[in-house]
Amino acid sequence: MAIKKKKAKSVKPKTVKKGSSKKKLAVVSGGQCFWLHNGPALASLKDLNNTFSKMTNDQFTYHANKTKNDFASWVEFVLLDPECARGLKKCSNKASARLCTVKALKKYS
Repeated sequence: MAIKKKKAKSVKPKTVKKGSSKKKLAVVSGGQCFWLHNGPALASLKDLNNTFSKMTNDQFTYHANKTKNDFASWVEFVLLDPECARGLKKCSNKASARLCTVKALKKYS
């Protein structure tokens, strides 16, 4: 008499719902703010993003040029977002820098 083997039932793993995977947006104050040349003090990546559309080309090139990128340095070392900072280092104008910050802001709550 032949014994039939039963097929093992496939069990789907339970998905565990986690909290939001988005990070909290860093907001700084005092000496950690970014002081835009002839402009306002910025306290967060959101402030920087909003300011790109208002700043002059001279203000942008004062902070971001072939020898330095103050925006990228501030984002990396103060706001602690090295991924966004890498993107900002590649930006040569306000429009591309703004797009970089828009992309980065999507990962924050």
